[in-house]
Amino acid sequence: MTPTAPTARRRAIVVGAALASVLALTGCGSSGPQSFSDLSAVIQDGGLVVCTSRPVPNPPGTPAQETQALEVGSTDAGELSAEGQNGTGNLTCAPSAVTVATASRYADQDARDEAARALQATVPPASGTTVHSTGLFVVVVADPNNDGPTDRLDEVLTKAAS
Repeated sequence: MTPTAPTARRRAIVVGAALASVLALTGCGSSGPQSFSDLSAVIQDGGLVVCTSRPVPNPPGTPAQETQALEVGSTDAGELSAEGQNGTGNLTCAPSAVTVATASRYADQDARDEAARALQATVPPASGTTVHSTGLFVVVVADPNNDGPTDRLDEVLTKAAS
């Protein structure tokens, strides 16, 4: 007997849901930011703003697909780091109230994890630099002179990774 179309469709849905569950449980699925716009949204949801971003060379010895330098500021009224919009419509940040981070996107979580380990090994312990892995990104936060946005960005990225 041949299954009817609705029965075959239900079986396909059940099999698809089971496969998705297995992939999620084994870590084959990917969560967290997948694009730079996703990463910017995570940062913004944490009460910060990406004031500028520009392409920079990928970290040496890593298989990064794309890397950008980010200037991240606070949206707190007290800090006034997000000062308004420049002629391009992008937020500008007061130079004294920004944190500099480098975000590199990788093809998958294995490549990301390998790069994070390699980058972490190059960071001097007392430098104030932190390395975060979230989604397909490794984000290096290196601005030990600016505790406000730096600490907040570290908290946002730590939360996003959990």
